[in-house]
Amino acid sequence: MKNIHLINGPNLNMLGKREPEKYGNLKYEELIQKLSIYLEEKGLILISNQSNQEGDIIDLVHVANEDPNCIGVIINPGGYTHTSVSIRDSILSIEKKTVEVHITDPSKREEFRQKNLIHDVVSTSIIGHGTDGYFEAVDYLMDNE
Repeated sequence: MKNIHLINGPNLNMLGKREPEKYGNLKYEELIQKLSIYLEEKGLILISNQSNQEGDIIDLVHVANEDPNCIGVIINPGGYTHTSVSIRDSILSIEKKTVEVHITDPSKREEFRQKNLIHDVVSTSIIGHGTDGYFEAVDYLMDNE
C-alpha cells in the first residue's frame, strides 16, 4: 500500500505542552492519530517518525527514499531548519517529493530563525498554518504524485 513518510525533528514530540500559545494545544500523539486517519481515508498509510537527533533525521530521509511505496516525504526539521546543512544535503540526495512544514512562521519570529536552509531544496513549503499544515502537505503530495 502506498504511504507518506512524516519526519518530525527536535521538540515536536512536545506539541501540546511546549508554548501552546505558539504551537497550539493538540498533543503530538493526537496529531499523529488524526493524520493517520486522514491518510487511511485516502487509501494511504502514514509512516511517522520523530527524533531529536540530527543523524536520525538524515537516516529517516534516506529510508523514505528507499521505500518503493512512498509517494513523498513531509518534514518538519524544527530548529535544524536553521542550522543543518546535513539535513539539507539529505533532502537534495533523494528522489521523493518533499514538503517542508512549520507550525509557526519562522520569518515572523526571532532573528536566528530567519535563516532557512531547506526552503529552496523542497518541493514546497507550508509555513505558519498551525498543525493544519501537515494535512495540507498530504494533499499536496497526493495532488502531485
